[in-house]
Amino acid sequence: NVTTGAFIGCDGMGREVSVSGNITVGATSTFNGGQGTLKMSGNPSQPQSIFANNSDDPASTKVQLKNLQILNNMTTVSGHVRMKPGGVMTFGGATPNEEIALDSENASSITFESSASGTASIGLCEASNFEENTPEKFTFQRYIPADPDGSSWVNIGAYVTGTTVADWTAANPSMFIFEYKETNFGSLGSGWNFLWDGTTVLTPGSGYMAMLPQGQDALISVTGAFQIGEVSIPLTFTNDPNQSNTTVDGWNLISNPYPAPVNMTQVLDGTGISTWYIFDNDSADAYVAGGSDASNILDVGQSAWIKVDQATTLTFSEEDKVITTPGTFLREFSADYGGTLGLELSNGSNNLGRAFVKFQSNTTAAFEPEHDALMYNSTGTSDLGVWMVAESGEKLSRQAAGLQAEVTSIPLKVNSGAGGITQFYAYDHPETPELVCAVIEDTETGERAQLGRDTLEISLPANTHYADRFVLHFTPEPSMTWESTACDGLAIDLAGEAWESWDAAWTADDGSAAGTGLPYELEDGDYTFEFTLPGSVCVQAIDVTVETACLGDFNQNGERDVVDLLVLLADLPGGVLESTHAVQADCDCDGAVTVSDMLAFLTVFGTNCD
Repeated sequence: NVTTGAFIGCDGMGREVSVSGNITVGATSTFNGGQGTLKMSGNPSQPQSIFANNSDDPASTKVQLKNLQILNNMTTVSGHVRMKPGGVMTFGGATPNEEIALDSENASSITFESSASGTASIGLCEASNFEENTPEKFTFQRYIPADPDGSSWVNIGAYVTGTTVADWTAANPSMFIFEYKETNFGSLGSGWNFLWDGTTVLTPGSGYMAMLPQGQDALISVTGAFQIGEVSIPLTFTNDPNQSNTTVDGWNLISNPYPAPVNMTQVLDGTGISTWYIFDNDSADAYVAGGSDASNILDVGQSAWIKVDQATTLTFSEEDKVITTPGTFLREFSADYGGTLGLELSNGSNNLGRAFVKFQSNTTAAFEPEHDALMYNSTGTSDLGVWMVAESGEKLSRQAAGLQAEVTSIPLKVNSGAGGITQFYAYDHPETPELVCAVIEDTETGERAQLGRDTLEISLPANTHYADRFVLHFTPEPSMTWESTACDGLAIDLAGEAWESWDAAWTADDGSAAGTGLPYELEDGDYTFEFTLPGSVCVQAIDVTVETACLGDFNQNGERDVVDLLVLLADLPGGVLESTHAVQADCDCDGAVTVSDMLAFLTVFGTNCD
């Protein structure tokens, strides 16, 4: 019971509170769940309740939760509860009885809030998680940020059943909603259809595009049931003989049907499709490719473009939901995936271009839909752009042509756009491979720059296409491991392809020492080891910290105390070193733990390492 004052959760600490009874909030009290998780985890045979004591005020913020877990039994919400932006409601306990229901005798609601910091969601669930196997009619918000630079196009989708055009335009009357029909013959523009009728129902799984005026945002709020279970979306391919299959036919606009982000890589697994496209108002790139310059996640209420070359069905399932923070999705990759490297261009006119190389075994320079991404943006010379071309002629924003050891170079196509000083540099991709030196070369001037370390700046005339001037080169880098040991000092191990051809040098970070080659010994301190490949711009820098081992501190807590004495005693009397701590206990480095080691230890017993 919270009867007076306020309950404030521990913000930022991910705290959990497990409740085995009812929560009753007093008339003048508040319950703020902070950034933690409230677990309703009582006895399976005893239902629980959250009594918010605010049924007369649907907009009340008396009870706010970040994360809510329903465990073991039925939890009834009486009054109005708000799930914070980025929060999540989940189910799961020791029994199959996890249910949530709204009090039918008092005005009650749960609002899933949305803001610039995120959108509240519902994790994996099934009909049995709701009273009478019927999803409750919750209130779902979806925030659309303003674009200060111009009118903004937004990929948008409905995930509340029964949502109408009027539900969206109520958030901003200046919003225009469009759908896209792939089955319409003609150019790409022929597929567009403006939804002017406010009563038009928007289907979960179908995609839409919305346009908002410059500087205007929208906070959509829709109350209703939501989609549970598998959702199958037919993807059409209309072969228009008067149009190009590669550039026009087969573009489908779909959307995330759930009130939770989904892992699109998982959704597309086995379909032969690896890429989806989302409109990006933040750069001149326009459409960005999912899985390379866009996230692996399709967010709540977000639509995406998918290109197919034959009719197929796309199926979403509850297991595709991602309830971690959007944009931080982690997954395991198969052993034949070697990472993705990104290149970005800019020319100071708020114009950007991006291209990606995916290192994947058993791939070739030919177009492979399951690995490559088509270039969906304009390739007119008036727009800054960069792309690759498959052997079969397709323009690609992402190309897979084998593992890194198999790909030595990839030619680039570049349009200068507005021209002027154009910069080529690395795009910070979360899956950038390690131990590879990527160099962008201007074959006309001979200038080169290592991506991730340098920027190539070239003055280019406007509205010019370069078919073979710029090339990406790839070289394996050596790997280096090191260990500071009590008896052997600094042990350095170099590995990797042809590391002997790289020159080594090192410097102390405080400027006190420097040298070439690998040192036999170093004073304590921080150092930078640099490996350079002669005749190349490839440089690899490795930070190394050298520390003298603390004599007698076997458990490495900064002290020589009774625990360390016991470690030493456990290794007596002598013999070959075998135990976990014996190497450390060999204070005189003679290969055995003997009385002489005990005498050495006793000289420092009871003192700190410093």
